[in-house]
Amino acid sequence: MSDPGLGRRAATVRLLKVYGPLIEPRTTEFVDRLLRVGELGLAVEELANAMVVRRVPLAAGDAVEFRRLLTGFTFCPDTPPDIADLLLFGQDPPIGYSLYLLGAPDPFEVRAAIAERFPIRPERIGIVIDGEHASGMPDRPSVLITADPASGGETVTFDAGREFADLTGGASELAVAKALCRRLDTNAMLGTHGLTPDEWMLVTAAGGHGIVMVDDDASVEGRWEILFAYEPIKGAPGLG
Repeated sequence: MSDPGLGRRAATVRLLKVYGPLIEPRTTEFVDRLLRVGELGLAVEELANAMVVRRVPLAAGDAVEFRRLLTGFTFCPDTPPDIADLLLFGQDPPIGYSLYLLGAPDPFEVRAAIAERFPIRPERIGIVIDGEHASGMPDRPSVLITADPASGGETVTFDAGREFADLTGGASELAVAKALCRRLDTNAMLGTHGLTPDEWMLVTAAGGHGIVMVDDDASVEGRWEILFAYEPIKGAPGLG
């Protein structure tokens, strides 16, 4: 039977080769020394911390690997407990927001939930239904909610820009998705760097989140069909 430690070491070595040139040389050397003495957890933790500090984006496909390696051990006290999420979403205010609320919630209820959960006036939130602006909506909204019930759309899309980030104090896409999912009792899908086209971040009404694989053919047809989860997700026990 193969040694799982060898697989973790090989994966960490690969990531260091990819991202080591993008962080401080001293940190790269330190991580390399940690690998040589078998400190696999500390090595990947130091690499992840350095990448967050230097704002190094993950290449497509590496998010799952990093999240796998950042499990199974206790972080150092100065490491953020959400380091695996910071690798994907960063620590800076987002330039824009785009998330998909599953189950086709009522767009007017979504609008009310946004105004309730975040410091933004309802008149700054627009709604488009089946390609048409709903009555009384602003011409240039700070947040746009889009629904396509006539075409059988299974999601409601939330889009926002820098103004929303400023109003919310730089809330991350993940934080916004969690707040809306709890308020609306629904799930959401997020895309970010580090994921392949078929990988998405699922956020649940129960407050959980994790990376899942979706069916490509269903996506082309405008449907969300989750095949499996790469990690345990609270509120989605059947995906493991």
